[in-house]
Amino acid sequence: MARQVPLYINGEFMQSTSSEKLPVTNPANQQLLAEVPFATHEASASQ
Repeated sequence: MARQVPLYINGEFMQSTSSEKLPVTNPANQQLLAEVPFATHEASASQ
């Protein structure tokens, strides 16, 4: 399983309310490194 990375918005780490995630892969070998959540308007507006 890939590492789950929180959002970093306005100097603070926070969890996304979205269930969608963007895979981050190593371009050299296509290994999955992490999954980054999509930011929602609510997450960015709450800061």
